[in-house]
Amino acid sequence: MDWPLDTETIAKLPETTVTFYCIKRSEKYDTQKPYFYSGTLPADQEENRTNLEYTAVPNVVLRDLRGYERDLDIEQHGFQFLDRRLISETECRREEDVQGFMLGISKFTEERFAAELVLCYDYNFRRSSWDSLAPEDKQVPSVTGSHSLPEKPAKTPHVDHTRTNGLKRAAVHLMKPEREKYLDGTWRIRIMNFWQPLHYPVEDAPLALCDYSSIAEEDLVAVDRVSPTYAGEVYYVRHHSGQRWYWLSNQTPDETTLFLSFDSDPELGIGPPFCPHGSFRHPMATEATPPRQSIEVRVIVITKKED
Repeated sequence: MDWPLDTETIAKLPETTVTFYCIKRSEKYDTQKPYFYSGTLPADQEENRTNLEYTAVPNVVLRDLRGYERDLDIEQHGFQFLDRRLISETECRREEDVQGFMLGISKFTEERFAAELVLCYDYNFRRSSWDSLAPEDKQVPSVTGSHSLPEKPAKTPHVDHTRTNGLKRAAVHLMKPEREKYLDGTWRIRIMNFWQPLHYPVEDAPLALCDYSSIAEEDLVAVDRVSPTYAGEVYYVRHHSGQRWYWLSNQTPDETTLFLSFDSDPELGIGPPFCPHGSFRHPMATEATPPRQSIEVRVIVITKKED
């Protein structure tokens, strides 16, 4: 998996030093699997919502890809940047507008990846606030991810699906005949995320993306994320100094990030199976900085495996 930039060029990219909030190394995870439940709980059960603990990791180096944003490809690097606005601010206020925009993404994805089937199964609006990147948040989510009730940015470096959960997620959204056809082992199943800022360039809580080849297996911690309707498994990422993290400064609504959340058959067996990612507090941000507003769409992409 070759990067488009050589080592010398990467070393010259502008660096920003930030703090990540990662899952804590804890002996309790030797006997308890980390978990989080997002549904409603009785007051006397609230303490059982999660056993997750976080730790602040300061001085994480991010390199700015501005100027090289057209040189990446999701097949090789796990993420790329598109010179296109997926949806305008005036088109995302009504449910029917969002549904139309998701159909547009489906068509674009089908053409871009020569896909047999594309399913846009979820979308999510997010808006940051000055306290939304605090190190811990054990409260039940009070928002839905809609335009009127956006979620907060995801502060913990993570991967949306473990190596086994991706097929499970796909099975949920396929009809029985589709499951029988596409989950027989002869089809490549990918889950991708389209992420676009809204209204203005991102000044706080930007998206950080990791070079998968710099991740060690022991960096990945499987965590159960459970809701009233679905029990999934994600990876939370423990940080080490050898990881290579990137971001795109001043990302505008005309620049969409496309990144990989799951790949059943990475390119040539050596491509990235997913892209670790997360948001961070920009060191230049203040309480007066405009909040980051964004929309993301999750897409299942099914293509025939090459012989």
